[in-house]
Amino acid sequence: MQYQNKREKTKKRIVDAFVSLYEEKDIAQITVRMICEKARINRSTFYTYYTDVYELRTQKQTEIVNEVYETILSKAIENDSFDMDELARMLIEYLKRNKGVPLLFIKRGDSELVNLIFSIFRDNMKKKGVLLTEEQERNILMSMRYHIHGVIALVEQEKIDGTMPDVDALVDKVAQLANEGPIRVIHKQILNE
Repeated sequence: MQYQNKREKTKKRIVDAFVSLYEEKDIAQITVRMICEKARINRSTFYTYYTDVYELRTQKQTEIVNEVYETILSKAIENDSFDMDELARMLIEYLKRNKGVPLLFIKRGDSELVNLIFSIFRDNMKKKGVLLTEEQERNILMSMRYHIHGVIALVEQEKIDGTMPDVDALVDKVAQLANEGPIRVIHKQILNE
């Protein structure tokens, strides 16, 4: 038990060191040596857990995608609701709870998260006997990418600015922009002021 706790703490130090470096640098600029120095471990300890920096990133991305699935998508499936605004709200809440760290791995992981959500959505539709055409699938996937990447970009900017508003207010603004289009929303605001 004590050995297991020590292993978990060491692994956490490695991951924390990597996350800290990954916030500042591209993956190609991060070396095992840099991680070891920051985590105050020797190289052999690093290699006990990971073969290289890329494997560490992949494991962390996979962990976050699984976490997002467990905390967000499983609720959507359970409630049989794939409302984009509600998924956006849950994603923003998840990112806030985790202080935005998953943004590094979701954003830089390209479309892994969106593809996971889409595949679960498609599988759920098949179970219900709804067969989507290729064009419908493409349109749904585009909509998901638009919403999810938009939410990620907004939350990332709010994190940088340090002005993260109320989750509901942010989701409502995202929904308004998505439904009405940014130009119409700005035009309405100008006319109302």
